[in-house]
Amino acid sequence: MKLILKKQKNEKDFCNELLFVSAKYKNLVKNPRIKIHKVTSIYALYIPIGILMIAALIYIMLKYKVWLLILLLIQMFIFLFVSLYYVFDSIKFIKKEANSDVNSEITINNSGVRLTKGKNIDYRINWKDIAHIIINKNVMVFLPKEKTKLIIGINSYYKDEVVKMIKDERREDLIIDNTK
Repeated sequence: MKLILKKQKNEKDFCNELLFVSAKYKNLVKNPRIKIHKVTSIYALYIPIGILMIAALIYIMLKYKVWLLILLLIQMFIFLFVSLYYVFDSIKFIKKEANSDVNSEITINNSGVRLTKGKNIDYRINWKDIAHIIINKNVMVFLPKEKTKLIIGINSYYKDEVVKMIKDERREDLIIDNTK
């Protein structure tokens, strides 16, 4: 069965959650019931924590003149800039994907799941390679057993149609519904 996936109002949230799934792949394979968050929220949380740690180190360094803290302070600045980089890079990716006007197609049959998006993406994953099908608030992912395979993610707007297609293939045992 084939389903055409068109852009939805929650496309930015979908992309944001999909990035979180990608970042937390190992944890999700072990425990698919982990709550999915927006990746930009997680990275944005690191920024104020980093600023507070830098301020504390500057205070300790000035008060006690411990120069070894300079190295630690430099390291904290590096971590802060890396967090900023990831936040802005994630936002750039989300905007690019959400503003794309190319529709996707998902095909689910007895051999597996296939996602096509324009002429750029055509990827298929076999049923034997899928560890879980995780359904969250904005994203539904076909999570592979191995990191070498790509994650197929679709907007959870299509949850009912896709779950029906999965049940038609008798693969409902793979479904983990975390929408509650």
